[in-house]
Amino acid sequence: MASFVLTIVDTQGIQPYIFGTNQLAQNVGASYLVKEATHQWVVDALPEPNNVQPGAFSIQLIDDLRIEDGQLQAEIVYLGGGNAVLLFRSEELARQFARNLTRRALREAPGLQAVLAHSEPFNWEEKALGGKNGLVDRTMKRLAQRKQGRPMNAPLLGMGVTASGVFTGLPATTYDKEGCLISSEAESKIEAAEEAHRVLREEFEWHGYEIPKDFDHFGRSEGERSYIAIVHADVNGMGKKVEIIRGEFRRPDQNRAYIQAMRAFSQSIKDASMDALQSVIEKLVVHISNSKDSKRIAGEPDNGLEVALYQEANRYWLPLRPIVYGGDDVTFITDGRLGLSLAAHYLRELAKRELQGLNIAMPIHARAGIAVAKTHFPFARAYTFTEELLNSAKRFIKEAGEEDFTAIDWHFMTGGMLSDLKALRERAYRAGGQKTLTMRPVSLVPHDGEWRTWRDFVSVTLEFQMGDVWKERRNKVKALRDVLRQGDTSAIEHFLSIYNIDSLPPLPSAPASELPKKGWVGNRTPYFDAIEAIDFFIPLGEEEAN
Repeated sequence: MASFVLTIVDTQGIQPYIFGTNQLAQNVGASYLVKEATHQWVVDALPEPNNVQPGAFSIQLIDDLRIEDGQLQAEIVYLGGGNAVLLFRSEELARQFARNLTRRALREAPGLQAVLAHSEPFNWEEKALGGKNGLVDRTMKRLAQRKQGRPMNAPLLGMGVTASGVFTGLPATTYDKEGCLISSEAESKIEAAEEAHRVLREEFEWHGYEIPKDFDHFGRSEGERSYIAIVHADVNGMGKKVEIIRGEFRRPDQNRAYIQAMRAFSQSIKDASMDALQSVIEKLVVHISNSKDSKRIAGEPDNGLEVALYQEANRYWLPLRPIVYGGDDVTFITDGRLGLSLAAHYLRELAKRELQGLNIAMPIHARAGIAVAKTHFPFARAYTFTEELLNSAKRFIKEAGEEDFTAIDWHFMTGGMLSDLKALRERAYRAGGQKTLTMRPVSLVPHDGEWRTWRDFVSVTLEFQMGDVWKERRNKVKALRDVLRQGDTSAIEHFLSIYNIDSLPPLPSAPASELPKKGWVGNRTPYFDAIEAIDFFIPLGEEEAN
């Protein structure tokens, strides 16, 4: 009777590996290597015959080929979420696969930490893949233990006769095209960047525009300071949803049904993410207008801000660069003034798609963190801040008691190095002791009793940018910002009286008619965030503002 082995492939220490440098080529190349290690390299290391469609541009699995029928030596159960889950006909085949994959990772991606775990040999008719404490669950736990017990990555830091690479500090092994000393890790990332660029161009329609290869390619208006926005989005409750699917297939006779459900689930996430990112590209392209010698992206409605596309000769660069994409976790970079609108658009488009593989198809709800920083601000620090913002949005969702809605949080890093998000907001966004100057995070879709919404933020921001009372009167706006810091409703009333203003901008979801007079809802105000965003928000057809 055949004895099978389940193998799970994962990677560790991904964030510092991808985002630990300010060179975009290395960020792109590192992300590509991570994806290859859990996708194409997995396929290449498999024994034959297997269930991968030969010759396809992307990895396609043949559902009719099943390992339990004796047709295959190995079968990919699914690829997704940074994992690869596989079945082998014997323990020796599984271990040979592990040797092939890890050797390649060591050769082609120095510094990338691949982690694998194998199940005990099992009989298909007697052991369940799904269910609590099933084979997948137990192997996942074994993988987690291997990660925790893995020795700290301590590369050889060189000897007295070696020089350090400029990016990693590791021993230099060669020079880059600018003549700088670089390590083998940096070299592998830079070499992978060109292939990553080629694949990205084939995976999406770019309408003839170039894709940024450098942080200076994201566009700016002449004479203005340059900012980029790092957008990090993640689907809500992925772990719980995977557990739900696993729990529905607890018996050995449901093993094939479990595989089909997980494949459908993983594919629906990939398709939704790719479609939503393509929609982001379309959103940018449709808002490009031609001027005399340039192309520009302006707001809709036009609030006076615009992004001039970077150009060389007759070539124009679209201000968008996906770094991590194709799964539940997505990171892309854009011009700092486009970050909020594009993040919101991505989340809205994602929510139009549905997750498959569960008992019932359901919308895909996600959260996002956006850090807007100067172009040459330490990239690793800015990315880390997006993770903190992402966790802030996650807590907002949890506090609301509704996992299935979409939330967004952001920060404009206009100063120098920052403390963590919690300390920063305690120090810089408090007024009158107990009052909070931010409405962030906000939900993208209004729901009962909630005024902390994207629609309200957009409405107030556009009023400050374009309203008759506030447009071209930045002295009023700055004065209001200082008044809000006092945390006193009487100070608001005094401000309105001095400037002869009837009221502050109204909110579509305001819980009380007196808000435009008092400026506060309980211990929060919706106005401070809008004032901060005046120079950093270009609306791209924000339907919620209507």
